[in-house]
Amino acid sequence: MKTFLVEFYFTNEKSKSYEIESASKSQLMGGISSLKWYEVGNDIINLANVTHVNMRDKEEVEAERAAEIETLSRISF
Repeated sequence: MKTFLVEFYFTNEKSKSYEIESASKSQLMGGISSLKWYEVGNDIINLANVTHVNMRDKEEVEAERAAEIETLSRISF
């Protein structure tokens, strides 16, 4: 199982982020797109109000952030 950072964007231009475990990105997206409502923890999301979903592998995001921090730490002022 992999952990994905999933951000749901809503018609009111707000968004909500979750960490969701799934075997693959395509399996997670298929599961979400086949439903009208999606339950994450204590939240139940009405997918009719979702304009789009952003899904990223948590490990990749953390590696990118670490690289950015490393680059910034080398900058001298």
